[in-house]
Amino acid sequence: TEAPSTAASSAPTYSPPVRESIPRALLWGDTHLHTRLSQDAYSFGVTLGSDEAYRFAKGERIQATHGQWAKLDRPLDFLVIADHANGLGSMEALVAGDEGLMGNERLREWRRLLVEVGGAKAGLQISEEGRMRGWPDELNDVGILKPAWQRVVEAAERHNQPGGFTALNAYEWTSCPGGSNLHRVVVFRDRADRLIDFVPFSAYQSEDPEDLWKALDAYEDETCGRVLAIPHNGNLSY
Repeated sequence: TEAPSTAASSAPTYSPPVRESIPRALLWGDTHLHTRLSQDAYSFGVTLGSDEAYRFAKGERIQATHGQWAKLDRPLDFLVIADHANGLGSMEALVAGDEGLMGNERLREWRRLLVEVGGAKAGLQISEEGRMRGWPDELNDVGILKPAWQRVVEAAERHNQPGGFTALNAYEWTSCPGGSNLHRVVVFRDRADRLIDFVPFSAYQSEDPEDLWKALDAYEDETCGRVLAIPHNGNLSY
């Protein structure tokens, strides 16, 4: 007799797709925005801070630096304000006449430029001098940086609306050894309770990305928090 066919038993079986529980909504946002807390933005005349940035992202009408009114056609779902860790808040402190900065002759001249000249002309001169001669160490005083970072965290806490709008705590690590752009946008998953006493690790401390990663690993180990470093303008590195 003929052996029974095994075709049916060897045929592949069909398994219906498993519905994943992971949300897959398409969300729109900005992952890299500077405010007046950034050294470069302030030098070029930016007058708006974190609160104005969040209000604009959420669809409110605001008055921009140069006086025009602006409003998004469609509000964003999330915003990453990524001010430079290097010199965070230092230009504000300089214009305010911070005692720790006034002992440096170069910084006194920069203050004069910002106060008396202002705008792009002052910003270009300061940026060029900083790039050619280096940025004074005083601009990275933790006594200036930490309160500025706390303002960043507090603003995100005020504007975060779970299920409606996400304000992500973040900063920019601005490493540029030999002209190579190794910048990273450092984005935290965490809220104020884990970040309020944190001090951002900046390129002033090290321009080596591996040192940044070690610092972020240490943050996660100490706080049980979560953090992500995203390359920024890597096309300019070589």
